[in-house]
Amino acid sequence: DVDEDEERRFVDGIIGHQSMKTSQPGSPISELHTYDNIESQRDSKKPHLSPMLKNGDSFKSRKANSEGRSPDPIEHNYSLHSTESAKKPTVKWSHVNKIKSKTPQHHPELEDLFLINKVTGERIAPNGDPTPLENDMFKGDILFMFRTSDADEKEEPRTTRGSASSKVVSNYLRPKKRRFEIQLQFKMKKIPDSPIFLVCDIEEPFKLGLVQRAFVKATLNYVKKKNPSFSYSLSGYNKSNEEEIERGNYENPHMSFPLEQSLDVLIATKPGEELPRLGTGIHEDPEAIDRRKKNGFFEYNLEDTYTACIWSSYVDFLTWKAVNLPAIRPFSIARVNGSQPTDLRIYSLKSSTRHLQSNLDLLIDFEIANRKVTNIGNSTKKWIEKSSKENYLVTAESDIGVSDEEDEGVASIYGDDENVGDVDDFSGDSSNSDLESLCDIGDDVELKG
Repeated sequence: DVDEDEERRFVDGIIGHQSMKTSQPGSPISELHTYDNIESQRDSKKPHLSPMLKNGDSFKSRKANSEGRSPDPIEHNYSLHSTESAKKPTVKWSHVNKIKSKTPQHHPELEDLFLINKVTGERIAPNGDPTPLENDMFKGDILFMFRTSDADEKEEPRTTRGSASSKVVSNYLRPKKRRFEIQLQFKMKKIPDSPIFLVCDIEEPFKLGLVQRAFVKATLNYVKKKNPSFSYSLSGYNKSNEEEIERGNYENPHMSFPLEQSLDVLIATKPGEELPRLGTGIHEDPEAIDRRKKNGFFEYNLEDTYTACIWSSYVDFLTWKAVNLPAIRPFSIARVNGSQPTDLRIYSLKSSTRHLQSNLDLLIDFEIANRKVTNIGNSTKKWIEKSSKENYLVTAESDIGVSDEEDEGVASIYGDDENVGDVDDFSGDSSNSDLESLCDIGDDVELKG
């Protein structure tokens, strides 16, 4: 707690900037480090970040203003101390190039595929290790395997562009026609109240003309012939009622399959028996498959471990195309869903037969998007924003003094590269000793950078 004159002397000493010395007496300081803030930063032993000044300015933005250019948009949006509201920027696919991802993809052809766990908000790296999953319904692991061009070679190539695990996946898929395979191994925490469904849904209704609608229905009728319990909705339900949407009483446009009849493999392993290993060929007795697909009945319990597999030769997510359909040339999935990303879900219904959002007991929930074809999904946007923020903060705290080339990698979704300078880009008259004396408020403060 200090008076206004003392506040100004404190800020003038830190900035050492002539423009601050000419500020009007009595002008409010919107955000200033308090003693508690400085003490907490000392205890954390992290570099002392720029204090926010009048109108949320920091060292770098103050310098930018003096040079007649726009303040750095990163600091205004991601400052740890600013409390002023900022206009939310538009997230673009190009912003992905500026993120140093903690989940590198296992093959270059997988870079454009965005598989987001909607529960955790994390991006999944297919063709690698299984991803652990857990919620109120079950606990287990899931493995996504997508066919890359390596698998289309008749023989294993001498060199591969992917990781060792991606090479294993290519060798596994090479003799098969599958464009992808998903393997799931889990134990139930509670028995579902209704049949379990495998569902693909989108946010907005399908927008189809007469010819397109007839074409899509012909395709879906072929799928239904192969899967009699298959059902779909092209428009959803209650999507125009805002009150019902807030309550979750709406249904997305979707394609729904009873899980037990849709899976290519579903086996139960008793306690003490050896579990199938994910990433390898998993087999089910042919007679058991016929019974399961014909009757649609499978009894779950809380002791056994279940291993499920589903694959398709008809959907290629890497090219975002429907392929290998009889008498139909390959076509973009965007012709059906209008460039929307797709949600892949497994759930049971709590009560009614309608697939309302409020009526779902989710087992898995993933968003799938393709950077070359689809729009950015909501979950992908959140991942980009979160990753941009994490990259910026990590660099601001631990990479003070990086070069311009290195700092471009930290450029956020909130501005162009040319507006992103060094974190410690600061010109002033104060020396380190001056700063130390000004920050010495009873305890020593370690200054870095």
